[in-house]
Amino acid sequence: IKMGLFDGSMQLVSELKYYAGGTEVTITLMRLENGSYREKEITLTLGYPDYLSELEIARTAGSGSRNDNIQPVITKEDFLTMQQQIHETYIKDIVYDYIIKLISATRNHPYIERGASPRATIALVKTSKAYAWLQGRDYVVPADIIAQLPFVLFHRMTLNMSARMSGSKRQDILADILKRVPQPYLGAKQ
Repeated sequence: IKMGLFDGSMQLVSELKYYAGGTEVTITLMRLENGSYREKEITLTLGYPDYLSELEIARTAGSGSRNDNIQPVITKEDFLTMQQQIHETYIKDIVYDYIIKLISATRNHPYIERGASPRATIALVKTSKAYAWLQGRDYVVPADIIAQLPFVLFHRMTLNMSARMSGSKRQDILADILKRVPQPYLGAKQ
């Protein structure tokens, strides 16, 4: 799965699956609108390659490294500096509390069979710090957490039969959780 960031409210997730009949590419565009996530999904199914294409695949398999043409875009030192800056991004205790309450809400939601584990808490902290850093801040605000929530939680929430029978989707349940868990007030510096 690959994720790309377009702007503060829109993110792209793409997934490539190989199966016996060919290849399937699913592209999901998620956008935060009025406190809930809207999702557009496109799935392309590619069948088997034609004879000449498959012959080319066979001839080039194992020849050379796929890394031969890769050029670094930053130095190792710059990367490690960025990593350290992200790690040092500040989170107030009240914001940590918000993260834990959001994760806990997945464990008690009537439409979720199995909620998020402590690994989700860790992932939400890390992705929120990185997102805040990408926004040019050295501190995390609730909007950073909300922006990262679907990417951390969607694949970690197992919906129960009631959710499936009612037609509820993960984004609906996430919006409900966001309504149930009040955002912390951080003062004027938000």
